[in-house]
Amino acid sequence: MAIPKFPNFIPVAFEHKDELLPFYATLKDGICENTFASLYLDSYKYRYNISRFSEKTYIVTGIENTEPKTLCEKLGLVCRFCYILGEFPSSEDFTKIFLDTHMKCCCYLKNVSKSTVEKNAKLFEEKKLHAEYDRDNADYLYKRVELAELKGKAFHKKKNLVNKFNAEYKGQTKQIDEATESDALYILNQWKRQRTEHAEDEGDFLQCSLALQYRKELQLTGIILYADEKPAAFSLGEMIAGGTMYDTHFEKGIDSFHGVYQAVNEQMALSLPENVELINREQDLGDEGLRQAKLTYRPCGMVEKYKVCLWNNKTPLICKPDDMQV
Repeated sequence: MAIPKFPNFIPVAFEHKDELLPFYATLKDGICENTFASLYLDSYKYRYNISRFSEKTYIVTGIENTEPKTLCEKLGLVCRFCYILGEFPSSEDFTKIFLDTHMKCCCYLKNVSKSTVEKNAKLFEEKKLHAEYDRDNADYLYKRVELAELKGKAFHKKKNLVNKFNAEYKGQTKQIDEATESDALYILNQWKRQRTEHAEDEGDFLQCSLALQYRKELQLTGIILYADEKPAAFSLGEMIAGGTMYDTHFEKGIDSFHGVYQAVNEQMALSLPENVELINREQDLGDEGLRQAKLTYRPCGMVEKYKVCLWNNKTPLICKPDDMQV
């Protein structure tokens, strides 16, 4: 299924992988959303639509459905966002894009890299657009060697938990493949049961289920950690940024195995080839508990992303309820 040329949009579909996988392979910015797996797996949540603006540029739009309530909702409108994949458009093309009926109803542009903001500073100034650092959406980066070795005082507590896990259980690591994928699904279902005991939603259960089901087609790889031959945890992700970075999309474990998350994190890092310098463990989405957990692993940097508001004086750009195309 071919992706139509702008201004035509269609919903993101699994069949788009043949066109988009080679395109995503050219992107080197390390942004976790910039993979076909991320696009497809989140398309159910954000109702993504996509259009091809040029051979080097695609445009994705989505529907925001999370808190806090936006100005759009207060005005009775659907809050649509967008992001641009690949080469950022020129000033003339930028105007053309956002005069389109589908696009002019977008409230903001997201997942804009720091390099794109710096390179297009004049364009943003000309359009009177302000790029704001999106801290909640920034990806955490870690040195693969540090997560594999856990050396020094900074990682003392993590190493102790790994040691306790190894002392209590006979650990074994296997690749996720046809022979072990049922064990990964077992872990995922146990994780879901644990989560729903304390939360009202299933989190990313659906996305993770699809990722396991289509891991080959999505070019995902991962490991399963066993404790006394019982499935205990798994980690699943993919190579990005030209193979120098590994993006950990999912990490699930069974809580009754004490220290299992620290152990599977270490084993995932140990399993990666030496050409992988960094591990991207994605964003915290503003969750304070998750933020503190990610910080305890001492990130060496962040993949900074920016959000650009497309509203002028609290009014959407020529947007009216009749324009909305969900």
